[in-house]
Amino acid sequence: MHKKTYMFPGTALCLESEAKIKDNMHFSRFLTDENSADMHIKVICSKLPARAANQPSGRKSYFVKDGSEYLFTAYFNSDEMAYKDYACRVRNENGITLFVDYPEGLWDSMLMDALDIPNLLLEQNAAFVHASFIISGGKAIIFAGDKQAGKSTQAALWSKHRDALTVNGDRVILKSENGGITAYGSAFCGSSDIALNESAPLLAIVLLGKATENSAESVSAPQAFRELLGKMTYDSGRGDYAEKAAALAAETVGKIPVLRLLATPDVRSVEALEEALWQI
Repeated sequence: MHKKTYMFPGTALCLESEAKIKDNMHFSRFLTDENSADMHIKVICSKLPARAANQPSGRKSYFVKDGSEYLFTAYFNSDEMAYKDYACRVRNENGITLFVDYPEGLWDSMLMDALDIPNLLLEQNAAFVHASFIISGGKAIIFAGDKQAGKSTQAALWSKHRDALTVNGDRVILKSENGGITAYGSAFCGSSDIALNESAPLLAIVLLGKATENSAESVSAPQAFRELLGKMTYDSGRGDYAEKAAALAAETVGKIPVLRLLATPDVRSVEALEEALWQI
């Protein structure tokens, strides 16, 4: 039996499989001692359970039957121009079993995708946010914004000019704990290829935009809530997860300053943000 235990904020997941789980450099940084696991998940390579009658196919498909939750995960088959199921997560009072039917074998990222990690973390008051994440002076700053807003650029500028540590260039996990909000690194990092297993108390959330001159100002709580929630990863079709994401977003903007930085791609933007942070 092959076993791997991965640490996420608040939860250590142990995957047990008869087939070997291929190594991934980023996920390997989040491995922990098997004995510390909070949750054991059995991975079975076999034909998938049957879908519910008339259940539509798609990237993710969820239903409940006879007291068990079923979550099917699919990839898009370009030859057939249709989604093809490759995994089914079954959760009930006995725990979680993950069935996988994929001829190319198993690897970390596909299993985490099929386990629906972002929504599982919401059950632990933690959420994935699309943002770059740095640690400076022992505190976390995250940069969020639309595509090409400059998230990676700002992280790189703080690394170059202020010796900040870039923990992740694309995803951060925010968790409510100890009366505050903590930022955690993630193995999911998009194309940034930066994924470190580090964490720090969250100092500020910075919403980015490009400009020819730098300016930084506070964002009202309602606007900050809307923008942060829009960057969170959760199943909006599931009311329970949508409520948890909204609750965490509201708590976060109630505790953490949110600034809007209109920035140039040079050290002047670092100086402008620093000045705003000093006034927090």
